[in-house]
Parts: sequence; structure tokens; C-alpha cells
Amino acid sequence: MGTPITNLLLSIMLSVVALSPADRLQAQTPARYKSYEGEYRSRDDSDDMVRLIAADTGIVMKQLWDRKELRFYSVTDTYFYNAELRYALYILKDESGKAKSILLGRARFEKVGP
Repeated sequence: MGTPITNLLLSIMLSVVALSPADRLQAQTPARYKSYEGEYRSRDDSDDMVRLIAADTGIVMKQLWDRKELRFYSVTDTYFYNAELRYALYILKDESGKAKSILLGRARFEKVGP
């Protein structure tokens, strides 16, 4: 029996190895995040909207008020991170598993359209 860290790393490696080739391909394509795409409106300021776009390694977020684009890299299926800006993006899902809102830093945005 190894240390807890060794056991965790072994578990991660085994789960990656256990993926079928189709699952590995799915994990590396924008299709994995396609259901998160759409427009989201800020709860605090209704003029602030963002659009999420699925990308190879995560999600591209476009701020609709200034057209600035930020790339977030996948950490988990619902947690994305931009290391350069030290900024997190969380996807919140409803009971059926569909994206209903996002947390961008401390701001919450509700999904308003595809």
C-alpha cells in the first residue's frame, strides 16, 4: 500500500488507461463541452453578457460588451481555469444535467440562449 498521493496518482493513471479510444477522442474534442455553449446574462448587471464556445482544450468565453475573448482550460467537466489571469469558470447544471448558469470569479451569469 503506497502513500495517499501515490494511490491517487495510480487511480488517475488507471482511469485514463481504462478509457476506450472513442472516449479519449471525445475527451479531446469540443463536442465534450458543446452543451455549455450559449449566451449567459449577469445577475448583477443585465447589460453584461458572455458567450461560451466549446474549444479543443476547454471553453472560450467572449465578453459581449467589449468582444474580448478569454480561454479557459478544462480541469474537470464543470471547472475551467485561466492560469494567466488566475480566473475560474464553473458550470452549474440543473437536475437534468443541462447548463443553467456559470460562476465567473464571483459573478453569476444565467443561461439565456443557445
